[in-house]
Formats: sequence, structure tokens, C-alpha cells
Amino acid sequence: MALISIITVNFNQPKATLELLESIYECYPKANLEIIIVDNGSEEDHGEAFKNTELHVIYIRSHQNLGFAGGNNLGIKSAKGEYLFLVNNDTVFTHGLLETLSQTMDDNPNVGIISPRINYFDNKQIVQYAGFTTMNYFTCRNECIGQFETDHGQFSNIA
Repeated sequence: MALISIITVNFNQPKATLELLESIYECYPKANLEIIIVDNGSEEDHGEAFKNTELHVIYIRSHQNLGFAGGNNLGIKSAKGEYLFLVNNDTVFTHGLLETLSQTMDDNPNVGIISPRINYFDNKQIVQYAGFTTMNYFTCRNECIGQFETDHGQFSNIA
């Protein structure tokens, strides 16, 4: 598997970010990963807690809150991976996630971006996101696919 840079933004949520790191380690204890945490203007410096895990973590502290996009952009500037995986810090990794995403990118060189299906954290049987419809060029709008549907595996295949 190619080097994957996992980038997440933390803002005053060290517990959620540590749970993310724990789930990555449970699924990928020896994988070729670069994990970048951007601490986006948190009141306290949580760097030591994030570095004191089983994973190699690159910790970037911004003393100013750059917003979600700005925090991710700061992490992207330091990333060395062939693939970048931007994740919210309250994400829980599942087995096979990175292999599926990486293989999909490898198999489809004309694809520039992909996203996994996301289920709600507090109700894992309900889909939060399974993609978006194509944007309507007249209205400049699109729709979320699968939101609030019960997960019966209907979004488990790659489209």
C-alpha cells in the first residue's frame, strides 16, 4: 500500500482525537502511514498527548484558528503521502478502509478524489453520507445521497 497521509484538525477536542488515533492503531498497527494532527488554535497544547501513542504522529500547532479548511491546508503542506485522507477528528476507522480507498484510487487513475460512506457515530445503522449527486449547473445545487437511511449495505459497493 502506498504511503497515505492522514490529516485531521483538532480544536479543543483532545479526547476525540486520541480516540481517532486509537482506532487507527487498532486497524493499522504496522501500516505505512503518516498521521498529521493540526491543532487549530486550541486553548491548551495537546501535542505531548498526541505524540505519546503507538503511532508516529506529526503534530502541527497553529496558535490561531484557521478554520476547518485552513487547518487542513496547513496539514496538507507537510504531507508526503501519495494519497491524502482528510478525516474529522471524531472519525472511527474500520478494518479495510484504507485498502479499499487506496485500491480504488490505484484502479482509477482519472479519479482525483473519493470518500467512504459515513454512518452516524451515535447510531451506526444510519447513513450520514454516501456521496453527492452531480451538481445541477442551472441551480448550482446537488443533494446528499443516503442521508438518514438505514444501512442495509445498499451503499457498500463502489460507484
